[in-house]
Amino acid sequence: MASAAQSNELETPLALYLRENGITQAVFAVSLGRVRGCPIGQPHVSKWASGARLPSRATQLELELATRGAVTRSDWETYRARRDGEV
Repeated sequence: MASAAQSNELETPLALYLRENGITQAVFAVSLGRVRGCPIGQPHVSKWASGARLPSRATQLELELATRGAVTRSDWETYRARRDGEV
């Protein structure tokens, strides 16, 4: 997601996706729950969207599926590297 770097380097790929698509965290949690095959709460989505916690690699794949490829594992690696000052 090249546009994430352009708009705000510290905005997570998930936060950018939700903002650009006008999707609430609660609605996205329902969509992600369908991909996972089990419910997931909005607080989990909030932690990932805020950057308070990075999703596991398995969850990153689920997020990629739930966003239809708009948020990829690579996006999370880029975000982590920028956040940690590696880029």
